[in-house]
Amino acid sequence: MLSLFIASALSTAQPAGAMQPLVVNLCNETPTRVAYSVVYPSGPTSRRRGWLTVEPGQCLSGAIGNTTGGEALVHTMSGEYRWPSGEGDAQSCLPGNAHDSAAVAPPCPDGTRATGFETTSLAALRGRYELNHTVSCDQLGRGDRNWCETGRTDGLGFAEAIRSLEVCNFSLEAVVVATAGEDASTPRYRVQGWTPLEAGQCADVWRGLTRQNVVYVHGAGSMPFEATANAREFCVSQQGDFDRVASVDGDASCSDGERLATFRAVEFGRNVSRMSLDLDG
Repeated sequence: MLSLFIASALSTAQPAGAMQPLVVNLCNETPTRVAYSVVYPSGPTSRRRGWLTVEPGQCLSGAIGNTTGGEALVHTMSGEYRWPSGEGDAQSCLPGNAHDSAAVAPPCPDGTRATGFETTSLAALRGRYELNHTVSCDQLGRGDRNWCETGRTDGLGFAEAIRSLEVCNFSLEAVVVATAGEDASTPRYRVQGWTPLEAGQCADVWRGLTRQNVVYVHGAGSMPFEATANAREFCVSQQGDFDRVASVDGDASCSDGERLATFRAVEFGRNVSRMSLDLDG
């Protein structure tokens, strides 16, 4: 637990480069819990401290160690969301569990992974250094931002996992793929197509949230497409790409220019965020 910083307990200004308390003010403007990891200069080396959990709409303030000042590195996560959302300004090795130890730069040892961090200057104040940092859904990419704003959480209050489905075409001919997955704004299914896949090509064809833990797939081409148990029928376009909403039970009839197609069910396990489906021919 963070010890609260008490201003009156700090010493007066010290010579430049002297160790002083590092006080953080970490804020969470998302609707789910987030967890922070901070890497900061501490004498001749750097230390890493995490995970520091911040509740939605709250800030966590306190002293996390001593620093010589300069720049700190900040990484934040909630479910599949990451701040920074890309490679970041710098890379540091990050363990998956709680940590208060010497920082390690890549190449990373076993049990850690190279992770993108944002560089933040530490403010030098009387008797201390301060790190102020805020994360919000607006800082994520467009798709992640929309899912983040739904506020859907897992059992621990962090963001619900984003699921991804990859399809690999191991047939000898090109195919096109359609998907039916949970619609983010309604309790129905969004049916989308077509994603082209050349022979031997793999591609992510669907990414999103799914409380039903299932995504439906249909492949069209010269190869036969075999459905499995728990299949559904949805209408697909015969003229080109499409994006429509359908009942979770599937469609019973289609409009002009559409046909009824059988979609195979791909079920995600409880803690599985990525699945792959092979199309053979």
